[in-house]
Amino acid sequence: MDGDDDLKKKFGDDAGNKRKVKKAPPKDGEITAPMRPDLGSDRKQGAGALQNAEKKFLKTWQSWVVEQKIADVPLELNLEGNNLANAGLFKKKAPFAVVYLKGVAPNAEWERFGDTEAIQNVLNPKFVASFRMACSSDEEREQSLRVEFYNRAHKDKDDLSKQDFIGSATCKLGEILSAPGQTLQLELKHPSKSNFRGNATVFIDTLLTRDPPFEIALCVKSEALSTEKKKSYFVISRALRKGNWTPVYMSETAKQGASISWEPITLAQERLTAGADDRAFRIEFYTKSMLGQHEYIGSFSTKYESLKGMKAGNKLPFSSTKEGLIPGGIIVTAANVQPASASFEFTFVE
Repeated sequence: MDGDDDLKKKFGDDAGNKRKVKKAPPKDGEITAPMRPDLGSDRKQGAGALQNAEKKFLKTWQSWVVEQKIADVPLELNLEGNNLANAGLFKKKAPFAVVYLKGVAPNAEWERFGDTEAIQNVLNPKFVASFRMACSSDEEREQSLRVEFYNRAHKDKDDLSKQDFIGSATCKLGEILSAPGQTLQLELKHPSKSNFRGNATVFIDTLLTRDPPFEIALCVKSEALSTEKKKSYFVISRALRKGNWTPVYMSETAKQGASISWEPITLAQERLTAGADDRAFRIEFYTKSMLGQHEYIGSFSTKYESLKGMKAGNKLPFSSTKEGLIPGGIIVTAANVQPASASFEFTFVE
């Protein structure tokens, strides 16, 4: 069974042929988002008509978001650390972050909202973990946010007293929402150390949700990538405003050989592209040495808007800064678009 069959098996040929459920009309005074139209007739007219209908809907939806001041749509918080203080010369670097929220009530206390993963051997971590926030009222926008950075020093991640504290920063959710590009950089502070502890960069992104959810499966293979005896992995990132990117998935590491094949993955479109067909995503490739050092190989970027019109054999450019590791490009070796899902397979070529 080839890769295309594997991906089709994951979804089935009749994906999306679910019984439609009629929704109740909105209540008096209730604000509802624009509904996605039935694209059946546009689909029959071809890919061009389908893309035009999709663009028209997205413009309508984005106008609605502006009018509602993005208060009634899901918001996603993403984090990264910049130039974090090293925990020690002989200590392993494995930073992670903990997010807290505090309401506006006088007696409100900090509540632990969630943690990121720990990333090995980096001082500029970009975390895959994200946090869904509610900002549907002025009161919620006035909530305080605190981000604490730690270096993993003990396997019990829940007990922060056993970890090496790097520093923390605090702001209000409204400050991030009103910042240019909804991106805010905060300097980390330590209560007993005055030296520079690093910065935390906080991003908020607006998500376009779909009902039912639309899923995209991706499979990545290589017949040309050679990185000697090192292991390799890839990171998928979503484009943000101001030229920023936030990671949404990190693959497992694969052993080197004549060919490399990573496990196929499935992501909701709101996770991969914030639900927008014209939002770019990027796949970056890295090697990892036996000492845990990460080295960038190269990357390619695309959009679902472009992919859904592609066929097997279409090529995507691959950029790399390492001579000898630059493949001729990325070939789309399988493409399958269904009403409720899509799947694509990419393969390196010489």
